[in-house]
Amino acid sequence: TSGLGTTALADQDLAVSANISAAVFRLANPLINNAQPLVFGNFREGDAVTAQAVSITNDVPNDGFSEALDAQAAGTTGGATNNGGSFTLLAPSATDNTSIMVAIDTTSAGDKAGNATIDFQSNGAGSSGLGITPLPSQDVEVTGQVFRLAEADVAPDPVTLNARIGDVVSQTLTVANIAATDGFSEGLGVTSATASGDASVSGTVAGIIAAGGSDTGLSAGIDTSSAGAKLGGIDISFSSDGTGTSGLAAIANGSASVTVQGKVYQVAVAGVDATPIDFGIVHVGDAVAAQNIAVTNTAPVVALNDVLQGGISAVDGPFTGSGNLGAGLIAGGTNSTSLNLGLDTSGSGLFAGNATLSLASHNADLADLGLGDFLVALNGQVNEFANPAFAKSAGAGILGGAGTLFTLDFGDILFGSGDLVQATAAFGNDVLGSFVDLLDGDLLSKIAGDFLIDDLLTTFDNAGAGDFLDVATIAFDSTGLSLGLYSGNIVWTGRGHNSGGFEEFTNVTLALRANIVDSANVPEPGSLILILFGLMVLWQFNIRARSFRQQGV
Repeated sequence: TSGLGTTALADQDLAVSANISAAVFRLANPLINNAQPLVFGNFREGDAVTAQAVSITNDVPNDGFSEALDAQAAGTTGGATNNGGSFTLLAPSATDNTSIMVAIDTTSAGDKAGNATIDFQSNGAGSSGLGITPLPSQDVEVTGQVFRLAEADVAPDPVTLNARIGDVVSQTLTVANIAATDGFSEGLGVTSATASGDASVSGTVAGIIAAGGSDTGLSAGIDTSSAGAKLGGIDISFSSDGTGTSGLAAIANGSASVTVQGKVYQVAVAGVDATPIDFGIVHVGDAVAAQNIAVTNTAPVVALNDVLQGGISAVDGPFTGSGNLGAGLIAGGTNSTSLNLGLDTSGSGLFAGNATLSLASHNADLADLGLGDFLVALNGQVNEFANPAFAKSAGAGILGGAGTLFTLDFGDILFGSGDLVQATAAFGNDVLGSFVDLLDGDLLSKIAGDFLIDDLLTTFDNAGAGDFLDVATIAFDSTGLSLGLYSGNIVWTGRGHNSGGFEEFTNVTLALRANIVDSANVPEPGSLILILFGLMVLWQFNIRARSFRQQGV
């Protein structure tokens, strides 16, 4: 108002007369009696845990001036749980050890340490009548660990084993503990492994398999004592073992069934006709008929059979070979057409060698099983054909020709000279070589005319290469004969043959010729000398050629 500040006034006394009385109450005081933390120990997932009661005392004197205690289970942390319990009006100095319970959560694995919170109130009902007074909350500490069971996995599944009768086959089984590797998984134990049907099992698992680990001690097998489709199984029982983890005793932990299937085949058995193949005696240039090797798969016919495959892998020359068994020869089957052998006849000789067959047992599921090599002996002889021919072994005249016609020509003779010319004719096997057909010879006919033919031989047998035999002496006497050309012939039959049964007949003609001429046609003396010299050279050449042929040159 005035803005003048504060001004002191005089004190005044007030006379009062009264009676005052009052009661003072203390609040409730909660005291948790349990030693902390509350230890629950180790459990497995899903285990039922026995809860522990929280002992709470209303820690105030019971002198009529203390309020009662209310308590309510509230929130939790970590893995702690509570029963949601509560109590009211806990008298001073009284204790409640049944209403509020705590435990740990076992629905999942892990460290379950945590707190259970309890809310408190001081309740004046029945004492101060002053209503509800909130008090500080308190935590109950709990500890415990929860472990998950081991988790088994077996691979492979199914197991497929293919084999042949009598084989020993197996498949390693990998038994793994695929539980999480966070430190809260138990070890895996194998308590039994049993086989059924056509399956078998061997080996053991060494100890406990830690989480994330595996063991390959077990193997699956299959019965190979008979052929056919095979089916069986292996049942493996497991335990979850707390050794080294939870410390809990091992418990049964389920089982796994592994299917074992497969096929067992009967091995093909090769039956090769090893009878030596003889091409006999053939001739140079012949087209020789192919010979075949017969092969049989002699294995018994069962539920599943390999087929027999393979073919000719090598042939000694001059033999030739080709062919194989294609897709394969079934059990009990025979193939006598696919494996072909031939003989190269480009050169003569006596030949021996082998054909090699490489055979294998085959099916669609396994690698081929080699059955080894099989030898078949081969024989054959290639001959030169006999070649019946005439030759001049001595005397006058010129012999020429080839094939089935030869000519012995005494040439021109001077009319009235009275000359007598003479020659010796030979017949033989005009061919070279060590392997040659033999030649038989027979006089078939002769037309002498004005020639004089003296038979030295009318038949012979088995003339070899280059063998010639004198068969006739042929003379021509011009005395008393007139001018003109004179002729005649000799015909011999040659029979070429060999021990293989071959024979071939050829008629060979030796034509005879002489020509009587007058002086006008007689060569000049100098020319006559040259002609005579040439005839001598040819005669010597024929003699040498005959000698060479007889020596096989």
